[in-house]
This record gives sequence, C-alpha cells and structure tokens, in this order.
Amino acid sequence: MPTVADLARALEKVAPLPYQESYDNAGLQCGDPQAEIRGVLIALDCTPAVIEEALRRGCNVVVAHHPVVFRPLKRLTGANEVEQTLIKAIKNDVAIYAAHTNLDNVLPGVNRKLGEKLGLQNLRILDPKSGTLGKLITYVPVTHTEAVLQALYQAGGVRLATIPSVASGSKG
Repeated sequence: MPTVADLARALEKVAPLPYQESYDNAGLQCGDPQAEIRGVLIALDCTPAVIEEALRRGCNVVVAHHPVVFRPLKRLTGANEVEQTLIKAIKNDVAIYAAHTNLDNVLPGVNRKLGEKLGLQNLRILDPKSGTLGKLITYVPVTHTEAVLQALYQAGGVRLATIPSVASGSKG
C-alpha cells in the first residue's frame, strides 16, 4: 500500500520543491510520512471543513494547492483557522501536503492547464527558476537524439536543443 512519503515523492517528481518561490512553504505540512494512504482529497485550500470532508470520505491525506502553514507558527492553540485546521488534521491522523508555487513553476503544472483552457499556444516557462538545473553535455547516437531529449524533458529539463555532432561531418 502506498505511503504519504510515496505520494510526496510522486508529486515532487512532477513539481520539485526547489522550484517553489523563496517565500513559499510547499511540501508535507503535517502528518506521518510512513502512514499508508487510505484515500486522498484534493483541494485548493485546506480548512477545517476540508478536513471534515476528507474524514467523511475516508481520506487520510489532503493535497492542497495553497499551504496551510505559510508563515512560521508561534503556538498551536486553535486561535485561528490555520491552527484549527492543523489541530483537526493531527487529531485525526490526516496528512496535509501542499504543491503551490513549485506546481506553478513547472511546464506541466497549474499555469499550463490555465493556458490550455484559455486556448493559448506555444506555452513555456517565462521565468525559469535559476540554480535548480544542472547543465548536461553528452553524446548520443543520432538515431536516439529525440528519445533522449524527450526523456530529459520528462525528467524536468526545460530547454531542448540539439548540437550538430562531430560524426555528422561538422568540424570542431
């Protein structure tokens, strides 16, 4: 049975945490990473009402776009909706995971879906996150170039380019 950690790894493969903005707090907000998943509820925001709905539906994980914990907490007394949400989730063993700006900053993320719904074309990341990608230089058989480029793209590469090879006749 998959665990909360398995779900987090799957989500972070699509929307890596290093892609989040510096002010954001994406990732596992609360819950046991080793807990087995019984069900997942997806929401824009996680509130006490969302936790209630998750419990009614037999879900022990909520995946929300917006983080519940956005600023550091100084106490957990139930004085506001954030604290109430966390207390209700913790008391009921409900894990909360947020995929926010990291999901906004990847090509297959939220902004792509919005662009597609609006009928936009030639969608691309306008301001790719710097310092999150490494440069890879390799030689590939010409017959496999497209497959390797697509695999790199699927792994999170954002720039696809081919360079003429020495073997094809160009001189160095």
